[in-house]
Amino acid sequence: MKLSKGMSKAEVLRIMGEPDQRSFNGDKEALQFQGIIGYGQCIYVTAWFYKDVLVGTTDRRGASIAGCGIGSKEVDWLNMPDY
Repeated sequence: MKLSKGMSKAEVLRIMGEPDQRSFNGDKEALQFQGIIGYGQCIYVTAWFYKDVLVGTTDRRGASIAGCGIGSKEVDWLNMPDY
């Protein structure tokens, strides 16, 4: 991935495109992206922001069942990296 801690939200959006989901918690924001990475495999990436600055990313993989949308999950704010 081309994302680095400290990037602005605008920089992340230029690289990743529009997110599939957005979640907010005060000054914190989580942008969720999903995509197919191989036959029957999806990747789900969450970009975590504090005051529009990237503090980290998390990702997970899952099976593709009728696309990746079914495997998306709500943001768990306990997974946000320390900032």
